Amino acid sequence: MLISYSKGELPLVKYHHHYLLSSKVALTSIYAGDSFMRCGCGKSYTAMRTGELVDKSFGIHKVVYTPQDFLKVMDEVEREGTKGQVVVVDEGEITAPAHLWQDFRNRAIGYSLATGRYLQCLTIVVSPSFGWVDKRLRTLTNHLGFCNKIIDSGGKTKVNLRLYRLKTDQFNDKIYLNKINMHSAERNQIITFKSFNVKLPSEALCEEYEKKSRSFKSSLRSDLSKSMHAFDKEKEKEGSSKKDFSELTRNALKNDRIMQMLKDKGKVTANLLKYELASEQLSNNQVSQLKTVIELTWKGK
Repeated sequence: MLISYSKGELPLVKYHHHYLLSSKVALTSIYAGDSFMRCGCGKSYTAMRTGELVDKSFGIHKVVYTPQDFLKVMDEVEREGTKGQVVVVDEGEITAPAHLWQDFRNRAIGYSLATGRYLQCLTIVVSPSFGWVDKRLRTLTNHLGFCNKIIDSGGKTKVNLRLYRLKTDQFNDKIYLNKINMHSAERNQIITFKSFNVKLPSEALCEEYEKKSRSFKSSLRSDLSKSMHAFDKEKEKEGSSKKDFSELTRNALKNDRIMQMLKDKGKVTANLLKYELASEQLSNNQVSQLKTVIELTWKGK
């Protein structure tokens, strides 16, 4: 059955309300960049404008960046109890990156989306690329939108949103993109939407978003800086503990007990090396490496 919209109704809003309110289901969409501009193409603004149009109570409190914040907002959505709410997960490649899906926090997002039907809310994940979001989250996605920012002759900015329904082959997970078809009551004909023109969010929401976005990215850089500093410290520590195997080998070949074992058996045991070179405080791995070097040296290789 085709979704029908009348004169004065926004097709994008009517489409979402049909599923969220009439069909009583939850929706998950991913808004990504187009094939050329992945960043700065209006993805976040388009997601927020969709939120404003579909959800009358939408505000900056429903724009989240971390798994923890996402789960908190989903709790708020449940407490509020209003159907048809919208939550925007900005920087989705950080919140649900493919290589960290096994992390509990990301699995929690998948759990909430998979079991959130009774909440009847729309979750929009913003990411530069569809492929940057984990495969299991992509499987739960109903729609994929490609955003392309346009500045008209009057200097006004809007976004061309190419929104597709996603169908998944359940056997090999192949994804198919289908354009949205709706029935225009005014024209009494089927309309295939190649795209939707979406204006900017309200000025107040834009200002609040810019503050929140800058704060998040600033803390992200700070955390990254701390991680890099800790990594450098670890590398320095690792470098200072690195052993000179050439010097260790020479010292070992001057040891009478080690030399006697080499003469008798052509090899040396790790236990003997560790005992005789106890002052070097070698790890088991270093002892194993030294054993190999000594034996190869003894054999003239």
